[in-house]
Amino acid sequence: ITSTKDVFSIVYNNTAEEKTSMQGAEELYVVPIAYDETGAAYQIAPNARKAGDYPELKMKMTKSGIFQYSCIPEKLFNALPAGQKIMKIEFQIVKPNLKTTSDMVDGTLTYYFNQGGC
Repeated sequence: ITSTKDVFSIVYNNTAEEKTSMQGAEELYVVPIAYDETGAAYQIAPNARKAGDYPELKMKMTKSGIFQYSCIPEKLFNALPAGQKIMKIEFQIVKPNLKTTSDMVDGTLTYYFNQGGC
């Protein structure tokens, strides 16, 4: 991916998940947070507990245990102020109705766009 106008995809293999509380998930969501060059953060869901309230954050199960999420970052984060560019996006994978850290994958996935933003 070279631009925030391109399709960005995450594939998560739940069958390889070591965290017992996340194994066998039937439904998952992503919690994306974009950062601009000033370090300001932009979110779709106000927090990870609310991710299930946003259908656009739902991951698609492509086959048993394999989940995929695709988006066009520029369209997903269309509320950036004029002139601001996305420098990186962090993704957290969670179960809907998250209650504790047992309902989320440990760690986050971070993607850095080309130097200077896109």
